[in-house]
Amino acid sequence: MNEYDKWLRHGLLARSAPADDGRVKALLAGVAGHRDATGQPAMRFRRAASLVLLPYGPGITVYNFVTRRAFPGTATEISVLLAADDWRTEAWLRDRVSIVDEVARLVELNALVVEGTGLAGRDEDYRRRWAWGPVAGLYHFASRDASYEDTLPEQTDGPILFRKHANWNEIPLPEVDETGNLWQVLRSRRSAREFSGEKIGRDSLGAVLFGGFGITGFVEDVSRGSMPLTMSPSGGALNPFEGYVLVRAVDGLAPGIYHYSGFDHSLQLVHGEEIPSAGTLLAGQQWADKAAAVVFLVANFARTMWKYRSAVSYRVVMIEAGHIGQNIQLVATQRDLLAAPTCALRESAIEDLLGVEAIDEAVVYAIALGERIQDGN
Repeated sequence: MNEYDKWLRHGLLARSAPADDGRVKALLAGVAGHRDATGQPAMRFRRAASLVLLPYGPGITVYNFVTRRAFPGTATEISVLLAADDWRTEAWLRDRVSIVDEVARLVELNALVVEGTGLAGRDEDYRRRWAWGPVAGLYHFASRDASYEDTLPEQTDGPILFRKHANWNEIPLPEVDETGNLWQVLRSRRSAREFSGEKIGRDSLGAVLFGGFGITGFVEDVSRGSMPLTMSPSGGALNPFEGYVLVRAVDGLAPGIYHYSGFDHSLQLVHGEEIPSAGTLLAGQQWADKAAAVVFLVANFARTMWKYRSAVSYRVVMIEAGHIGQNIQLVATQRDLLAAPTCALRESAIEDLLGVEAIDEAVVYAIALGERIQDGN
């Protein structure tokens, strides 16, 4: 299986999509002199900002990582894309009638966007709001809504999962004193999925959310004023995460999706109508259906982009999700709850339910919570 087929199989490349608002025919009509009511050219088009060229498949693959459309590009099509770095008009195309078919196909394939269409609006959002360039953008957008059908490799022996020191040059360290509640909680934390399906207390849910997202104070910054402090490290104290929770079985709460305010320590209902099961939202992981609640970590990249423009800042935000997730799991362990983290998500479906933006906001992590199955049950 070649790389192109692998990308298709794992959901990284879209196979098909509708034409861009039916404007391709109008584009072709524009060559014949079609104009709007004011006598101006009927439309303008330009290269999508989120294109990359990859040496996969037959020839060069053109990939729009925001819309997830990919196709093997011809030399003529690639030349058109290189030339359409800014808005091009009917007049530009009239002088190049020989490439009309290529332009029409590039519009259909999301490689060229037509001014005034939904795709052009999304492209403009990406240009305006994504500050970390195509390197971080390619990974972030292309890895969303992935397929999770990987099979184990043919070989049975995996890599060694830890390193040992040779006795002849190791330097022993003093034995660690593990007395105290902190060490007990750390040692007890396990990722477990055997939920009983029973309700959990609202106080326990509140404690878990506070441990992950609660604002405990503020520090004054010369340029930005009061910056929030939480119980996990945050690059620049920019706090780029919001917490949402899918509630299935929590005392005193109706089923639904809620936003948690770390400032107010309160919940606000976001979506209370019929909601897909937790297992469906977690990419078919049916074990999550018995969880009492699922916490979603939603990154607000704009907060970090404001100060840090390097693409490495994307990695900083992802690392922060790990800090928050560990706090959530430790508090859950202290409350004798099971906690199971996962990054296997149906991002688009979750974000539609949460009502978050798709360019500079994204759900990146989820932690299912619930009561454990008691002995004898």
